[in-house]
Amino acid sequence: MISVGINVSKGKSTVCIMKPYGEIKIVMESTGKYHLPILRYFLEHNFICSVINPLIMHKYVNTVLRRGKTDKLMLLK
Repeated sequence: MISVGINVSKGKSTVCIMKPYGEIKIVMESTGKYHLPILRYFLEHNFICSVINPLIMHKYVNTVLRRGKTDKLMLLK
């Protein structure tokens, strides 16, 4: 599977592609309307895409992932 990470914003989008082997699946956060053009492009080119809610992902990270007392989580945007 090829992993693609996309940080979508109004001014620019940052893409990270990891290609060990296999099929491509793209996961991106919903960013109002800013993710729609890139999502449309990928869907038109038959890529498998998932759009996630950033609030739900933030809650998931804070409740599911275990952290030690001294660990600090920094969310970079």
